[in-house]
Amino acid sequence: LTITNAQGTNAGSYTVVVTNAFGAVTSTVATLTVNPAVGPPAKLGIVVQPTATLTAGTASNLATQPVVEVQDQSGLAVPGATNSISVTLFSGGGTLSGTTTMTPNGANGRATFTNLNLSSIQAGTVVLSFAAPGLIPTNSQGLTVNPAPAVQVMFSTQPGGATNGQLLAIQPILRTADRFGNSSTVGLPGSLPVFYTNT
Repeated sequence: LTITNAQGTNAGSYTVVVTNAFGAVTSTVATLTVNPAVGPPAKLGIVVQPTATLTAGTASNLATQPVVEVQDQSGLAVPGATNSISVTLFSGGGTLSGTTTMTPNGANGRATFTNLNLSSIQAGTVVLSFAAPGLIPTNSQGLTVNPAPAVQVMFSTQPGGATNGQLLAIQPILRTADRFGNSSTVGLPGSLPVFYTNT
């Protein structure tokens, strides 16, 4: 039995029935799997997203190191691809270190990063970008950088509009912050008195 120009719709289970003047015989079931044709390298895709527990001011290795794949235009992995893949910071502050350029495994077109380390003094979200020459780049999910312990009080809104004997037109608003100026309540009790002095 030969199926020419097989398409995805041809996948399934088949039996062969042979008949002659003496009767018919049915074969055992054969399963046909049609693998899609893989095109040339066109873009990058993230197979394993990076994860990390990050604190402002502390360098940390990514808890889950990313795995990035060379894909064709349809998103299929391109076996044998050897495009060098580099990772940089796409958004968010900080320093990314470690081995930031990897060559895919020729067998599956995947590059497995192993020792990426991120340090940032800016609390918020960091996004990594993966790129390879001639291919459409891709970005990671966001990595959260948490603030460090609170050690200072800062103005969110400065007081203003003072008139003698009257309430301030603009009342001050304060926030607690870590040593880098990131808003933080880490390490603080449930309530904290704030004292005002006139200097």
